[in-house]
Amino acid sequence: MSAVVSGGGGGDFSGRAARNDKNLKALCVVGKDCWNRADRASLNPNNEAVYWDMRQMLLAFIADFANWDASTYPTFLDAARALTKAAFGGGRGSGYSAAGG
Repeated sequence: MSAVVSGGGGGDFSGRAARNDKNLKALCVVGKDCWNRADRASLNPNNEAVYWDMRQMLLAFIADFANWDASTYPTFLDAARALTKAAFGGGRGSGYSAAGG
């Protein structure tokens, strides 16, 4: 998850949602507070102290992504694809198919 939403820059989801992309910022209704405080330290998967925050950010992302406009926005789609890949072991041949086959 940290590689997908890590804070502090313009190329990552949280940086764009919190600071750089006004259209994305408008779509992040539930997660706006999460993205404003996200940084690399708060998304370190090796630090159990931040697991709760990471969970909250993931749930906020899902809630915001459920909005029809967000679900067709390229930055949301890229982040959703990256999260899905991370959850199912990465690249091709991982046994995951979005089409169900």
